[in-house]
Amino acid sequence: MALRLPVQVRRVPVFDAQIKEWEATAKVQRGEEAKKAQQRAKEVKRLEALFPRKPFLGRNVPKKLVPKRFTAMGVSNLFRNDLPDGWRLLHTVVEIDGVQAVIELAAMAHDEYDDLFGYEGR
Repeated sequence: MALRLPVQVRRVPVFDAQIKEWEATAKVQRGEEAKKAQQRAKEVKRLEALFPRKPFLGRNVPKKLVPKRFTAMGVSNLFRNDLPDGWRLLHTVVEIDGVQAVIELAAMAHDEYDDLFGYEGR
């Protein structure tokens, strides 16, 4: 039986700020945009609860397709999870000081995701 490392979930600062913005939008605004922001934030929290048991949750992005934006940061594996309203959460899994860490890198709308990966006509 393989030894499992403890798993931590961390957010890069820009992503953490985005989640806080979604939560603030959900609290102070009404309407469809507030509802969508609340749903996205809620789904991120649900995924964060799952990551300690399933750090590789989501679709694995093939290494040759990982955008330079992330490889420049040293990212060698990338996973995508769907969020409500066509948004995507991107995370990587690394080992830091003997601890496995899920690093949440970004969340983006579907069109921004398509642009990042160079998809056209979708």
